[in-house]
Amino acid sequence: METKTPMKVIFYSAVPRPDKLRMLEGIRQVIARQKTGAVLEVHHQLKGMIAALSRSIGEPRPVAIINITRQEEFQELYRVRELFIDIPLLLAQEKNAPELINLIHHLGPRFICKAPCDVEVLKQVLASLLARPAHQQ
Repeated sequence: METKTPMKVIFYSAVPRPDKLRMLEGIRQVIARQKTGAVLEVHHQLKGMIAALSRSIGEPRPVAIINITRQEEFQELYRVRELFIDIPLLLAQEKNAPELINLIHHLGPRFICKAPCDVEVLKQVLASLLARPAHQQ
């Protein structure tokens, strides 16, 4: 009997701030409530998150939630933007820097919020994505 690989929710944030903890708790609540068997992967280093996205090729499409705090993070994500072509991406942006807006939109996010992120809205968007079949995301 073949076992089904669960969907992953991949979360990245390098900075341990209260906003990050609220987002993580909200994500955990949504995953538990949806009962889809989704698995949360938390990454504190950008390289780890990028590696996780690379490994997910051929598995059920993950949802990526990325909390951006530095311009260097945007630049690195922009360099690997092809990883985000086929996956739902939710971004929490900590800076209101005009030069970063174009980079953000090139990543093709489904949702962008400026920190402090409205966790309730983030939870609603994530719940909607988890409720849909992967081909409709």
